[in-house]
Amino acid sequence: MFFSAYVGTDAGLPLWREALTQHARYLGLQVRIEGRRLGDRRALSLGWLEYSPAAGRGRLQETEQQVVAATLLFDGVAPDEANVATLTASLVRAEIRVAVPPASLQQVCYGRTPHGYVFADDLRLFPRLMNVDLDERAVYALLRYGVIAPGVTLYKQVKRIPNGHELRLSPAAGEPVCTGTFHWNDLPDADPHPDRWVAKTLDGLLARVPASAVLFFSGGVDSALMAARLSRLGRKDVRLLNYCFSPQDEEGRLALRIAARLGLECHQVHHDARTAGAVLARVGKDYSCPFGDLSVFPTNVLVHEARALAGESRTVIDGTGADGAFDLGARYRKWQLLYGVPRPLRRWAEAAYRGLQLWKYQSPLERAGRLLSRSARMPLFHAAVTQNALERIAYTIPDEVQAALEQAVATGVEVLSTGADAQTRLSLLELMWATPGQAAAKTFDPLRARGIHPFHPFLQPSIVSFSSSLSWEVKYAAGQDKALLKRLLARDIPPEWVYRPKIGFTRPPRATFAQASVQEFLHEVVLSPHNVLLDYCRPEMVRRLVERSRHHTFGDGVYSFLCVLMVTSGWLRQLPSGPERSPAAPLASRLQGVPDTV
Repeated sequence: MFFSAYVGTDAGLPLWREALTQHARYLGLQVRIEGRRLGDRRALSLGWLEYSPAAGRGRLQETEQQVVAATLLFDGVAPDEANVATLTASLVRAEIRVAVPPASLQQVCYGRTPHGYVFADDLRLFPRLMNVDLDERAVYALLRYGVIAPGVTLYKQVKRIPNGHELRLSPAAGEPVCTGTFHWNDLPDADPHPDRWVAKTLDGLLARVPASAVLFFSGGVDSALMAARLSRLGRKDVRLLNYCFSPQDEEGRLALRIAARLGLECHQVHHDARTAGAVLARVGKDYSCPFGDLSVFPTNVLVHEARALAGESRTVIDGTGADGAFDLGARYRKWQLLYGVPRPLRRWAEAAYRGLQLWKYQSPLERAGRLLSRSARMPLFHAAVTQNALERIAYTIPDEVQAALEQAVATGVEVLSTGADAQTRLSLLELMWATPGQAAAKTFDPLRARGIHPFHPFLQPSIVSFSSSLSWEVKYAAGQDKALLKRLLARDIPPEWVYRPKIGFTRPPRATFAQASVQEFLHEVVLSPHNVLLDYCRPEMVRRLVERSRHHTFGDGVYSFLCVLMVTSGWLRQLPSGPERSPAAPLASRLQGVPDTV
């Protein structure tokens, strides 16, 4: 389910209604609209795009005299724990407030029309309402980080309410005002018994999921812990869904063993690289805004398989978010060591990475050069989130845009963690920005568009606040990431299964890029002369990377760059309306000093 609201004069209502109706038709959804009259005679109209009338959970309710509140999306668990945005309107004062929780997956956007303001948690709606142009801050954020910067959207004319903020729109203020509502220094003191708190809180959340819900199950710490808690609760009705990369996939085999140990039914989806073309063909309908992540291919297939398995429960449990909350100790320590290298040496490593073209090959030297290159060009927290080191190789971010990106991250997220230690600040950056905009986005939109309620326990406000108040001596005890979660899990399955090295939810991407359907997409969509994104890249370098991707094994940074180009190019092309290609800026000014060969 998706949400939109219009606040303005009656003259703007027909345009908004028509745009909402057209967008619902594009997504195969139905529209439900409710309205109220504000004290200054402006209209307040709210619309939900639902998979079916019965599936919609959005609602408008009277909370007190002359005040209404709308839940923009309800994920099917419990209102007091739902990680969703809310809109509150004072009808007499004609004031609108829209609050977004710190780790909400909804990207609540807003734009001004000639007749008022439109809010929506689906960026795809806005090109139907106004002429839009790409915002270069968003494009370069995608190319660098794989996720758009806080407060920014892909369109210049549309802004976003950053997570952990509330927007206030009132006649007195005139323009919308965003203020932070989540602050690290406002959190309560950490619980003296963290193991018991996590167990009790997870149990309370999971006990309320509907019967026969589905749990995405990799067999890793996050999903295995939730499976173990469900088993302890006697919730044998919950079914596990695992993605198996091959018959020899040890992670898939172990997932089945863990499920059997816990007495839970486990279904497997088997990997087929040929499905990548189908994933690319539906990114425009599956995702409300673009992002970049190589694991989008298996995850998207997993999501579509979950549709049938979810059945009447219409609920899928996803463990995304535990990494940001409990698993950044080792990563921070790695980056801390890198930043301990004198900056001139890191600058030299960056020059060598470009000059020797280390990025062309997959090797330990390429990986080291990629990390050092990232550390040479940006602050530590930004480098830790960045996906590639292809700046000044495949694209060049103008200095003023880089400064604007860093400012957007600082004011949208980093200011809310002022006073916290460095690890906690990195954790909140992940939980409030990268995880909702990228990692969890892979499952959120495709599920809710089909009337299925995604539930992310580790992104619930209570978990986010609790994990942010814990010391890293607790979360990273004895140098063990997720030490707290692993201790809990080891009570239910053998410790050797808990403390094993874990493989991420990706496999070498060369097989995906070698697929004929992917190559066709790269040549016809990414390299299309109408692809507006090429104005932000070195087109000839992109072409060479594409040509070599069928047979050559690149370093991971190149594949990440190509992935975000594919997803974003396909997303823009598949929308019914959007920006036409026009030069972003004179290319020559952005390409000085960039090597030409690949």
